[in-house]
Amino acid sequence: MMMAIGPALITSAFPSQERGKSLGLAGSSVALGLLAGPLVGGVILQHLSWHWLFFVNLPVGLALLIAAEKANVPDPRGRTRIDLFGAALLAASIGFLLFALDRGQSHGWVSAATLSYFALAAALACAFVIIERSTDDPLIRLGLFKHRDFALGALTGWINYAATSPVPVFIPFYLQHVLGCSAQKTGLILTSGPLTLALTAPLAGAVSDRIGSRPLTTAGLAAAGVGLMFLANLSPNTSLATVVFRLALTSFGSALFVSPNSSAVMGSVPKDELGVAAGVVALVRNLGMVCGVAAAGSIITTIRNQYTATGEIGHGAAFQNLAFLAGLRAAFTACACLAFAGAVISSFRTTPKAAASVGIPEQPSSKCTH
Repeated sequence: MMMAIGPALITSAFPSQERGKSLGLAGSSVALGLLAGPLVGGVILQHLSWHWLFFVNLPVGLALLIAAEKANVPDPRGRTRIDLFGAALLAASIGFLLFALDRGQSHGWVSAATLSYFALAAALACAFVIIERSTDDPLIRLGLFKHRDFALGALTGWINYAATSPVPVFIPFYLQHVLGCSAQKTGLILTSGPLTLALTAPLAGAVSDRIGSRPLTTAGLAAAGVGLMFLANLSPNTSLATVVFRLALTSFGSALFVSPNSSAVMGSVPKDELGVAAGVVALVRNLGMVCGVAAAGSIITTIRNQYTATGEIGHGAAFQNLAFLAGLRAAFTACACLAFAGAVISSFRTTPKAAASVGIPEQPSSKCTH
């Protein structure tokens, strides 16, 4: 809920010529949270049990809840009916899609069971579209996708997160099992990504206010693709410095993309649709993350099982690591290809400048509403 409404609040509070920079600063704050997570998590895992990873969130969450209660944010649209049926259809469709991606490795990708899961996901998605077209208060206003920048921003946003989200999920297994790093050192190495994001996102957002979103989003996805190709070539002999560089390059590309893309999407809709647009940004982010991780996990598991079942590379822990690396290489290569495809798609954006996007009335730069 927080991630969905944040971009709408920021877009409504700042003039269009400052939208990219403000969204970039918000992205930087997210990155700082991601930066603290591996560090704190590594220390907790090193000295305490994993249960404390969940307890540590309680005091922070309570403090923010109190702060949020004191923030009086008016609702210009009043109360609207929530499309619960549409939400249920969308959730069920995504659920069957993830179920198909997860079970394909065990049932077989062309088995009747796996194909039926994909078919159910597609049927529920079609039903969701039909319902959204007929209801007065849809969960997602499909008419927004008629705007090219909005549609391409949503699609490339999904591609970015689907391509890059497997990295922080599966790299820890490589660091700990293949390179033998401790949990604390693994957490420290993983901070290279969020640190790069924290430094790059505000700059990318500010630059997009001047030159537009198209060059930055295209270059960002291309850079992420290069970083993923480098990660696909990790080996048991790769140095930690090389791993950090490749992680930072992938995160740099993603950070170069996120703020300008969010600015383009939020700037392409009328002001009374900012909440819906922010919800779509959050939806494609989370959908991209779960699909990317599920697909990459299926690729890794399928190839690893294939190698270990045939004994093609031998037996034992060292050979298990080699089988895992073979799967990791295939998964990250697929992610890189997806990122490169996203760069091509992003080059077809039409809006030359984020500040010139349609739909958002200009606000005086010296006076922002909060």
